[in-house]
Amino acid sequence: MIELEKTIKGTGEVAGFEFTQISVSNNAFIYRVNSDEVKESHYEVFERKELKESDYVMQGKAIHTEAKVRYPKSNNFGVWAWCFKSLESALKKFDQITNENLIKPNIPNNPEHFKEIHELEAYQSNMN
Repeated sequence: MIELEKTIKGTGEVAGFEFTQISVSNNAFIYRVNSDEVKESHYEVFERKELKESDYVMQGKAIHTEAKVRYPKSNNFGVWAWCFKSLESALKKFDQITNENLIKPNIPNNPEHFKEIHELEAYQSNMN
């Protein structure tokens, strides 16, 4: 699995931008985005998405791509990626994504355990 670089120089639609990894968890990333043309930084927070290793043929040529973590494209924002002006707001979203996938305890479907499940979910929501 090819992981995202700590620093990424933008190309194509994001040419001129530099993306610097601020934080990473098992399911989320935060990158600070800078540009020489824009004085203020902003932050991009996104879910971890992985592309599988694949083999295909393009124009008669065999192509092999390694499995890798994907950086979002512009059409992914608002779906599994978000942009924030402040690091504080970005961290809140990062924590939300990170904590969404916490494994819930295996509690039997028994009415006396419903209170424990509710308390755990309330605790996880307050972490955001």
